[in-house]
Amino acid sequence: MKNLDKEDEKFSIAKDCEVEVSCEEEGFIGAWYRAILEETPTRSGRKKLRVRYTTLLEEDCSTPFTETVEERFIRPVPPEDPSVVLEEGSVVDADHNDGWWKGVITKKMEDGKFLVYFDSPPDMIQFEKKQLRPHFDWTGSNWVRSQNKVSEEQYSKENSHKRKMKRKKTHNLNLEKTEAMIAGTSDDDYDQNLSAWILGVKSSNGSDKSKAVVAGTGDNIFDDDYDQTLSSWILGVKASYGSDKS
Repeated sequence: MKNLDKEDEKFSIAKDCEVEVSCEEEGFIGAWYRAILEETPTRSGRKKLRVRYTTLLEEDCSTPFTETVEERFIRPVPPEDPSVVLEEGSVVDADHNDGWWKGVITKKMEDGKFLVYFDSPPDMIQFEKKQLRPHFDWTGSNWVRSQNKVSEEQYSKENSHKRKMKRKKTHNLNLEKTEAMIAGTSDDDYDQNLSAWILGVKSSNGSDKSKAVVAGTGDNIFDDDYDQTLSSWILGVKASYGSDKS
């Protein structure tokens, strides 16, 4: 990381100055919102300070939204650095949904716009250059600029792997839940409950082409393969329990 601290430049926050505020709420991690600090930090160790947002409004859509937040979520406004060249792999903040969101440029378009990938929540959005700024981290006393990340190809491979692992985790969880359901079902109710469950899986996918939630096959399987694969899987579950009731 590039250290931008200067001996003659000290950053601090005080009442009525412009700051940026973040939070740990799911779906908003990594986003920073502009606000005016309405209280000056004290040495007494008070943990929360009142801020008035400049881009967020109350429910009446006219009054600036105000709240008290922990001081650790408040920082000065990042410095401008016109020397930074935005390119593929650059870590940036994007002006989006009334805040600044951390992302990575994955592609520079022919029209001069940039395609930016966001990790939290996962998304890919196109921006004009004026909507982007270099990403800086605040250490509490100085600013550091993030180094460029991996290339678009590497980034795509990395996130493809993450998606595969997530699908595998979801698939295994579905199998565990299904096995638990079958093991705890009486012989008389087994066929009825299993049929209802299979219909539920199919309908959740919008057609009789069920995805491999049940048997762990490819993403799309048709009815002929589906019935054969499902039957094999059910026999395997039954055998693991050593009885006709899975």
